[in-house]
Amino acid sequence: MTAIDEALLPLFGRFEEIWLWDFEYISKPGEYPDVVCLCAKELRTGQTLRLWRDQLGKTPPFRTDAGVLFVCFVANSECACHLALGWPMPAKILDLSPVFRCVVNGRLPPESKGLLGALSYFGIDSIGAKHKDAMRKRILEGWPFTAEQREKILDYCWSDIAQLAQLTAKLFPLVDLDTALHWSEFAAVCAAMTHRGVPMDMEKFRLFQDPHAWAFVRDALVPEIDAQYGVYAKTKPASGTSTPSSLKNILFALELTGPVKRTASLTFGAKLSRAWQKHGLSSSRCASCGTCATRCAGSSSRLELTAAIARHCGPSYQKHRARSLRHRSGSSRRPYGCVH
Repeated sequence: MTAIDEALLPLFGRFEEIWLWDFEYISKPGEYPDVVCLCAKELRTGQTLRLWRDQLGKTPPFRTDAGVLFVCFVANSECACHLALGWPMPAKILDLSPVFRCVVNGRLPPESKGLLGALSYFGIDSIGAKHKDAMRKRILEGWPFTAEQREKILDYCWSDIAQLAQLTAKLFPLVDLDTALHWSEFAAVCAAMTHRGVPMDMEKFRLFQDPHAWAFVRDALVPEIDAQYGVYAKTKPASGTSTPSSLKNILFALELTGPVKRTASLTFGAKLSRAWQKHGLSSSRCASCGTCATRCAGSSSRLELTAAIARHCGPSYQKHRARSLRHRSGSSRRPYGCVH
């Protein structure tokens, strides 16, 4: 038994089959994925699949019921390919992307939080960013592909499968399986929402696509909104845009910037961070219940912060902030950087 098999023993005991699976596809704005190929490997039997588009039928070449676990990195893409092919979604998915993000939450990984970054974090060999970018670029250029390119694309797709097994063995012991399955279920739901699209009045949408019509609507709204906030500036005829300097001046006027030079660039995140510091609410935990202050429904610190900012920023900000806090109080999502 290999080290990978030993690390994944709990998975083997719970699922009849465990498939590592990955698609390559052509992505175009507003269109379904144009699937190019599929590579997959079943960990228990060692069965492998390397299938080009013309080898993919109306039904998947594997089971998709609850007795089978599918492992990937960023499940949205693989689920979108299933839907584009008319295949049923896998009932159980383990998406390693949110698992890795949870593991490095509050830390600075040496590289990105994508697949290559995860492999690098655990010291797993990878194909390299340049080769990956070159292959993705060729795939996105679209059909047709020569016989040589077809083999290279299949090899490239298969390289992700080979790395997934090692990455799964590293990440699986670091997370609760049921929690990870729940995260992955959400990724599948997101893929379904993207596949269905947003209901839209296409007749009106085409009107807004006209740059002149959009400029008319924008210029009618900007003066009304800007009367309260004063953050927009006319940069040229028929265009109202917000300016960093306007926002920065407001922050300095409200004394929410802390020890930052007036010439420095300020983000909205920096604004909130300075506000916490200014009002003495730097603790990440609620004094009354010990949970994250930013998501505790009973946090007096949070309410004090809301009131303090509202006094400076007016009723519109107060209404927006209260709505945001009500949403977050019912969520288990952790603020960025919160590791407890």
